[in-house]
Amino acid sequence: MPIRWAIARPVATLMLFAGLLLFGLCASLNLPLDFLPALSVPTLTVSTSYPGASAEEIRRLIAMPLEDAFASLKGIHALRSVSRGGVAVIALDFQWGTNMTLSGIQAREIIDGAYPLLPQGAERPRLLPLDPSARPVLILGVASCDANLQTARVMADREIRSALQQVDGVGSVVLVGGSEPELRLEVDEERLAASGLTIEEVAAFLASANLDLPAGIVTDGAREYPVRTDGRVATPEELAGLLVSTSSGRTLPISAFARSRMSPKEQSSLFMVNGRESIGLLIRARGGESPVRLSERLREEIARLSSAYEGSLELTVVEDGAQPILGAIESLIFAA
Repeated sequence: MPIRWAIARPVATLMLFAGLLLFGLCASLNLPLDFLPALSVPTLTVSTSYPGASAEEIRRLIAMPLEDAFASLKGIHALRSVSRGGVAVIALDFQWGTNMTLSGIQAREIIDGAYPLLPQGAERPRLLPLDPSARPVLILGVASCDANLQTARVMADREIRSALQQVDGVGSVVLVGGSEPELRLEVDEERLAASGLTIEEVAAFLASANLDLPAGIVTDGAREYPVRTDGRVATPEELAGLLVSTSSGRTLPISAFARSRMSPKEQSSLFMVNGRESIGLLIRARGGESPVRLSERLREEIARLSSAYEGSLELTVVEDGAQPILGAIESLIFAA
């Protein structure tokens, strides 16, 4: 009967198949493109640091106690750890089908119990899920046209990153390379000893004096105003002028036994573009976002930023994660 109906009404049959073809074409154009489907890998990563410790000490004082604590987790299949100077990374592999939300909660409870047992000065362990789609969609290099790396870092952090975070589909933008300025205090040991102070007393004074704390609420009729004490030191002059009390009851300015200055913080990462030190921005997609479409929107925004900062910043796309996907689809089309 359906065959006779189709033969008797060729125009209607043709329109039906044309509609199906059009629907399939529209659906294929709206399909998100990615290498891998959404996948939840049953693995958790725990990372912690203990500055100044050797790899052997990290293994003995950090990794082994945490491994013993995590061994009681339900559904755990394998446990691996890497100990390096100052850093320990532990990978927890669970059996497929394990409820990772529940396992993550249990792992955090174990961390809460194990952290007080770690050496003083060790960083609180951080729990990170393994996401196969966490690879950056696009890596952008930012360099200063006048070779001032600190200026490029400040502008990349405060302006370029803020603009890229507003692009639809962006999950996170991580900055690497360069170094931030920090306020450094250089103590003269002889003058410090002559003042009757110890380095521990100076450190304790700075920790208590350099605070920004709430100071209550001021009520004016129907309005309430929160009040904060701005005690944080921002300049070398402010630090040098702080008064510290000695054991004999005298008060001395910090400048009496130390010199304060602004200097670059110790650099923890290096980012190079074509042999030139630069600032890197690692842009990751929001969950469920197509890398290809996000890359298109990012390139439009980068072109706008390049025009806006022409002459002061040089923006270079170092890696575009959408290109391998498009190349694979093109190869598949030609192979078919």
